[in-house]
Amino acid sequence: MTGPANTKPANTGPANIGPTGRQVPAAGRADLVGSLLRPAELLAARARFRRGEIGAEELRAAEDTAIAAALGKLRDIGYAVATDGEMRRDAWLTGVSQAVHGFAADYPVSELRQADGSTVRVEWHTKPVVARLRKDGRFTEREFAFLRANAGGPLAKITMPSPAYLARACFKEGGGYDSQEELLADFTEIIRSEAAALRADGAGYVQLDEGFVLLAIRSSWDALSESGADMRDRLRRDIEAENACHDELAGAAVRAIHICLGNRTSFNATLGGYDRLAEQLFSELHADRFLLEYDSARSGDFSPLRFVPEGKTAVLGLVTTKDARLEKPDDLLRRIDEAARYCPLERLALSPQCGFYHGADDATMTLDDQWRKLELIVDVAAKAWAQ
Repeated sequence: MTGPANTKPANTGPANIGPTGRQVPAAGRADLVGSLLRPAELLAARARFRRGEIGAEELRAAEDTAIAAALGKLRDIGYAVATDGEMRRDAWLTGVSQAVHGFAADYPVSELRQADGSTVRVEWHTKPVVARLRKDGRFTEREFAFLRANAGGPLAKITMPSPAYLARACFKEGGGYDSQEELLADFTEIIRSEAAALRADGAGYVQLDEGFVLLAIRSSWDALSESGADMRDRLRRDIEAENACHDELAGAAVRAIHICLGNRTSFNATLGGYDRLAEQLFSELHADRFLLEYDSARSGDFSPLRFVPEGKTAVLGLVTTKDARLEKPDDLLRRIDEAARYCPLERLALSPQCGFYHGADDATMTLDDQWRKLELIVDVAAKAWAQ
C-alpha cells in the first residue's frame, strides 16, 4: 500500500477534538452505512403485526432479539461501530413519517423501465408531503436507548434522513408548501431538533442519509440546470440546511453524511458521481465523515477525493450490497491504493456502498452473505491500515 503510514490500530481512526474540548470517539477504519438484513423471524413478526395478529409489545420483543443478535455479531467480527440495523423501521425514513404528521398514508408504487426494456414494480420508500408538517415526538429516542444499552464497546451509530433529501424527494405541488425551499426550512428544524436531542442523549455517532444524492445523479443535475436553476446556489442552501443539523452535534459526536445513488437493484442504471459537488461539499459541509458509494463505475473515479480536507474522512463504499458475490481482498486493497493517490490514506476508511436492507421486495443476499461481506471489510481494513 502507498500513502502515509498510520500508527493506530486498523479498527480505529483519528479522534476529533471538538470546540468544547471534549474528545469525540474515533469511528474506525471499518465502517458500515446503517441498515442490516432482517432475520426471517423479525420479518414474520412484522407481517403478523400488520395483519393485527400480534401487538406492538410482541413486535418490539422480536426487534429487540434481532438487534441484540446483530450487535453481538458486529462485536465478534471486530467492528468499532455498532448499529441496530434500522430494524425498527419498515424503510430507512419510517421513523420520521411516523413521528411527523403531514406525510401521505402510503408509500407510492410505480413501474420502472430497465435498460434491457423490462419493467419492475417498485414501492418507493419516500412518502410525499401532503400537508403542513407537525412533529409530535421523537423518532430516534427508543432506537438509540436500546442501541446504547446493548452496543457494548463499539461506538453506537444512529442514522436519520437528511433534510435536504427530504425536501427534494417529498415535495408535492399542492401539498401544503409553496416551494421546496419552504419545505426545506421545516425539515431542517425537525432534523435539527432531533440532533439536539441525540446530543443530550449522549449519542456518539450520528449520520444523515442521502443528503446530496439528487444533485450527485447527473440526470437530475442536468435537468435542474437546464431549467435555469443556479446549481451552486442550490448546493449552498442544502449545505446550510445540513450544517444547521451537524452543528448541534459539534464537539459531542462523530458527524457523517451518506451519499447514495440508489440501493435497490432496479436503480443499477443510475449514473452519478461527486466531481460536481466535491470541492464545495467537502470543504463547506460540517461533517467529519463522508460515506461515498464506490462499488461500480457509475460513481466515477476517485479524483474528487483530492478535495477532502485535513481532519475529515472519506469512507470508501467499495463492497457492494447489491450482489452476494464476495469481493476479492486484493481487488479492494488495490482500489484503496488508487484512492490514496488523491487523498492521504489517513483520511480514508472502508465500508459497504450502502445499507444491506433494500426492502422486503428486493433481497439480494442471505444473512450469511451479509456477515461475510462485513468480515471482509474488517479484514481488509486491518491490512490496508496496518501499523
